[in-house]
Amino acid sequence: MCNITNGSLLFMQGNQSILRYPTEPSRIDQETLNSILIWASQNDVSDIVFKTGDPVMVKRHGRRIRATSRALSSSEVGAVINAIYGDNGTSMISGGKDVDTGYSVKNGRDENYRFRFNGTGCLVNGSNGFSVTLRAIPSIPKSVEEIKFPMHLVEAMSKGYGMNFVTGETGSGKTTLQAAVLRHRVEQPDANLNVLTFEWPIEFMFDEVDKPSSIVQQTEVPKHLPSFEAGIRNAMRRDPDIILIGESRDAATMAASIEAARSGHLLMTTMHSNGVPSTIRRAVGMFPEGERNSRAIDIAESVNIILTQRLLRTLDGKRAPVLEYLVFDDQIREKLLTSPVDKWPAVARDLTKRYGVTMADDAKRLLDQGLIDQKEYRMIAVQEVQRDADSEAVIKSDTPSASLGGAFFDGLDNLGGL
Repeated sequence: MCNITNGSLLFMQGNQSILRYPTEPSRIDQETLNSILIWASQNDVSDIVFKTGDPVMVKRHGRRIRATSRALSSSEVGAVINAIYGDNGTSMISGGKDVDTGYSVKNGRDENYRFRFNGTGCLVNGSNGFSVTLRAIPSIPKSVEEIKFPMHLVEAMSKGYGMNFVTGETGSGKTTLQAAVLRHRVEQPDANLNVLTFEWPIEFMFDEVDKPSSIVQQTEVPKHLPSFEAGIRNAMRRDPDIILIGESRDAATMAASIEAARSGHLLMTTMHSNGVPSTIRRAVGMFPEGERNSRAIDIAESVNIILTQRLLRTLDGKRAPVLEYLVFDDQIREKLLTSPVDKWPAVARDLTKRYGVTMADDAKRLLDQGLIDQKEYRMIAVQEVQRDADSEAVIKSDTPSASLGGAFFDGLDNLGGL
């Protein structure tokens, strides 16, 4: 069965809808490229891929779909790269580099669709080819109401100083969540906030957000400043109230973030980690072994909240966020600070179960609301059981922290997201 929606062929496969670009293009020129991107934006597509040897692929609600039928040639994909990046795009890729930039398409006078672009070389049937990925970027951040983010967590992330960690895997919506909270803050009439963001790339623009008493100044790394660390140093000279760092992934950025938070500013950042304990382990593990104890104490004294988000498939074929979080107070800090640092991830696991919300807790809520099926819930629940077993083993271990710490924090993934 099929019908037409937003100029698209909509096929039903089981209980899932499968989109198809309505007209099979004979060649991908710039006009066709722009038409595909407009179509994708109008049909809730998040990612579009043009690759040598494959049809155009799109990602919608977490599912990858063939939008066209014909395999693309290298010259077609190369033309897409040069149309977006410039005439030297394919030559740079052929020289062993990838290329990144932004791209926008106008549809009439009032509609403007934005994308993040990456072009990379690849091997296809023994020959060199090209791959292009375009990710749709909303023109304005979603509201906390749109993403159904709990207001008590908005409040936990709205302290005047300290560090907020929003974590998750790539594509889990952590940037969307962080932007929604920031939008809520600056929309308040009496917020009076100077917000400085340092991002690569800038995914959500705040130009069209109503900011009665606040200003949002967005800087792209490395276009405007060479690094996130440089961004934090720069921010400290500009009287910020909130500093947003696109991603904390190295010791220099984490050290500068701690310094900013401890000097009375609110610092918001993301990390690629899966759960409260894993975030602590990754943050501390960024530092050389000799610095970890002191840096762990700095982090514990600065953090306001650690929140991890994943996206689970819903019964209607879309996706819903499932959260794990721990809001830090003096009691929780004390429990960490009186434990050996190498046991902190395991202790944090126990604290999250007692005082926070685990991923299994939140997945059970979605199951009870009829949003997800038993299969999605069991996937989370089984992972939780393993994490509990790993945490208990670490807590009961009599191994002195001095001998365990280095290996524990260097082996960031040994405990499966503990």
